[in-house]
Amino acid sequence: MVNPIFMRVMNTSGRQKRHVWVRTVYLGVILIALTVMMLLKLASYSGEAALAQLGEALFRNISFVQLVLILFLSPIYTAGAISQERDAQTFGVLLATPLSNLQIVLGSLLSRLFFVLAILFSTLPVFALLYYFGGFELTDVFLSYGIAASSALLTGAVAVAVSIVTTGTRRVMVGFFLFITAYMVGIWMLDHVFLTTIVPGYVEGSLDWLHPIAAIQQALVGGQVTRPMWSELGFWDFLVHYPEYGYLIYSVGLSVVIILLAAVLVRRLARGYGGLARRLGQALCIVGIAAAAAVVCTALIHYRGLAQGLAISLLVALPVAAGAIFFRLKRHRKSKTVWDNPIAWRERVTRTATARRTVVQFLYILFSVLALYVVLVLKVSGGWAHDARVFVLVVVTTQMFVILMVGATMAASSISYEREQGTLDMILATPITPRYFIHGKLFGIIRYLGLFLAMMLVVTLGSYLIARLPVERLLSHLVPPDWASAISRPVPTGYAPRDSQWSDWSLRAIIYPLIATGGLASAMVTLGMTFSLRARKTATAAIYAALTVLGVAATLTCCCSITGLIWVVGPIAAMASPFLTNYACFLPEAFRGSFNFSDSVQLSAFYRYFGMHVGVLGAAAGYVVFAWLRLRGMVKTFDQQTRRKA
Repeated sequence: MVNPIFMRVMNTSGRQKRHVWVRTVYLGVILIALTVMMLLKLASYSGEAALAQLGEALFRNISFVQLVLILFLSPIYTAGAISQERDAQTFGVLLATPLSNLQIVLGSLLSRLFFVLAILFSTLPVFALLYYFGGFELTDVFLSYGIAASSALLTGAVAVAVSIVTTGTRRVMVGFFLFITAYMVGIWMLDHVFLTTIVPGYVEGSLDWLHPIAAIQQALVGGQVTRPMWSELGFWDFLVHYPEYGYLIYSVGLSVVIILLAAVLVRRLARGYGGLARRLGQALCIVGIAAAAAVVCTALIHYRGLAQGLAISLLVALPVAAGAIFFRLKRHRKSKTVWDNPIAWRERVTRTATARRTVVQFLYILFSVLALYVVLVLKVSGGWAHDARVFVLVVVTTQMFVILMVGATMAASSISYEREQGTLDMILATPITPRYFIHGKLFGIIRYLGLFLAMMLVVTLGSYLIARLPVERLLSHLVPPDWASAISRPVPTGYAPRDSQWSDWSLRAIIYPLIATGGLASAMVTLGMTFSLRARKTATAAIYAALTVLGVAATLTCCCSITGLIWVVGPIAAMASPFLTNYACFLPEAFRGSFNFSDSVQLSAFYRYFGMHVGVLGAAAGYVVFAWLRLRGMVKTFDQQTRRKA
């Protein structure tokens, strides 16, 4: 018998036009990315094997783009599997049916996951076209789709499990986006930065089987390296040497465990054991954190000695303790004075000052501080400036994506949440005008995002000061001597001196990422508020806002990369993408070389002194104007939209 939940979702949601539009936009992004890569790489390949080399490069890049899109699309579809039923007050009716716990969880997961897999396999014609180029085998295609599908299964299982114990689709979605970003960056830093530095003899890349992008990278280059046979390896060595298959085992196995755990808890939590389960979960988290801290401290003392091990443990424990104290004190804050706009005050002080968002702010601050410390370690240890620039580029781009996603999804619930809770009618019964209400919501969200923008400024300004100042003499005592010897690498022949490279850190890298992020964030916030005004449910508005951020980010980057090939005007138009702005600020030589105008002295000088300033400031001004026009439109149609949704 087919699962009835699966059939109900397929018969209702499957006929909606938005799924067709999502697949269309997804394929459009893939095709645009394919076109951009072909234009950028076509001139680099020549000779008899040029077509096969081009096909291999395009297949590898498209596989990466597809995997990243699936990682962020999967929770959008699956995060509301249970929470939407609870928000619509149909979850109790569902539990009263004779369906088993496993049927409820599997039906809710697979019905949403079907749309994700439909989006994933819609790119089969693209890979069939690339197969004519050559350069890769069918095994690579199966591994690419297998890793993407298993990643969708894992993220979907986690999202469904979280939605069982948490109310609010938007809250689940935002938290999961932050978790995916933190997981991807954290595993990479743990494998390539911390363990290689702290643990002697550690082989870099041993944790690739935990990272989907690293696993698919190893799958695509596996045929080009010599690896031992499976029969000669133990289980751990198999995971290290074949991370693509190790990730498949890890993701599918963990998904099964999470699904079974969710099936055990789905009815128990609904019967009133939610408070007990949460307390037990908190206790298990505390015990797990304490055990992990003890293991890490013991390993540090074993490998680094008693003094250095305790010092490193204390250096990590102090920010965590400070954050816990800050979180505890913030819960017992004094009463505050209401601002001139009470809507803005309520949006910032009450709705955004929850425990979860306080934890998110603390983790964001801790992430920024640790990023600055990594740059300090690289400078003191004599590392290459290029490595530091790439690292800061990844950190700032991650911060930018978090700001855009958090701002858009928060704005998507700003009005629809009031409508669902019944407080919108109470607010409109007061003398508050639509203009006053909408501007108050906007200013409250901007005040909340101010901390995120401030920490981005801390990272950009701090990395610039570390690069320009002689911190290797002033702050060398903050870096263990063994770390410096482990990180330092000899300078190859023909490589520029490292001092000049550090001193060439661009001043534009301080403020331009902030301007580009602020401009695009204003546009995304107003779009999220537009979805919130027009949608009947918060979950629908949050899904539209998240898809808009992903679509805008991918489309801007691909289209601006194409326009960047146009002489003179291209590099200026490329600054419309904040991600390309970051690339141009932190890796200016690579950016100018990518668009083939570094050989022209006059054009290079024009771009350096005029083009980038005009592009960044013009793009930011354009986004702000778009946000202002959206605000005017919302004010004009507020009464009409409100009556229609009443």
